[in-house]
Amino acid sequence: MKKSLIGSFAALCGVLALLSAGCKSDQFYQSRAADDAREFLLEHAPELTADQVCYVRYNDPLLLVGEGVGDPNDLGPWQQSSSYIRQICVAWEIPGRDEIYMVCGFSEERMQYWSPNRLIRKKFHKSAQAQDPMLSQSREYLLHNLTDGLTTAEINLVRYTYPTLVESNFDVNFKTNLDESADAVAAKKEMLTKNKQYSLIWELGDRRAVFTGYSTEELAGWNILFAGILTADEAKQHTLSVVKTPENFNTPLMESVKER
Repeated sequence: MKKSLIGSFAALCGVLALLSAGCKSDQFYQSRAADDAREFLLEHAPELTADQVCYVRYNDPLLLVGEGVGDPNDLGPWQQSSSYIRQICVAWEIPGRDEIYMVCGFSEERMQYWSPNRLIRKKFHKSAQAQDPMLSQSREYLLHNLTDGLTTAEINLVRYTYPTLVESNFDVNFKTNLDESADAVAAKKEMLTKNKQYSLIWELGDRRAVFTGYSTEELAGWNILFAGILTADEAKQHTLSVVKTPENFNTPLMESVKER
């Protein structure tokens, strides 16, 4: 899965673009380059925590391309440079790090002969998104309540990849505290009727990890009221519309609303 990084990248490397895979061979070369970049990054970034190392291992990077400029001695096998040679950065935005980690190298856009040249750490300012609390709350809930019956790989998918955000209609059992008054319970129920139900859904093969709550359209006030591991069909039956895909999960909410 490809993920978006914030727009400030454009100021870093000139004109940047997500490389599209035109054919299976392109996908093969780009995947191989990503694997090489991943190992290069982990070898040269001893400051990463165990969780951050896992994030790099389990998340696909964004591929960024710019003009092949710089010291000719840095071009490696591309010292006889030509117009089609590009500087391509394989980049990760790692949770808990203030920098974007970019493994840079030179090649044609297919990346057939790409190899890592250097690791660049670049600080940037990331604005908080409305969906961020939903993400952290769901991951925390999984680790404390839903690990039974899940493989390590499935747990890591939730911990280190992005979900689909949907408007949903799952059956939610409304629970109250014993010491709450009837008026307080009625107020809570009225609040739910005025808000919409939103769910974060991770794909785990033929199963889905689902975390559901109610909030405003701006995702304010969302808290988990239902969570579980469902079949793909069950999750699909209760999905009303897709708000965000994993690929655009980090974009501002209003951009997703405009696309719907």
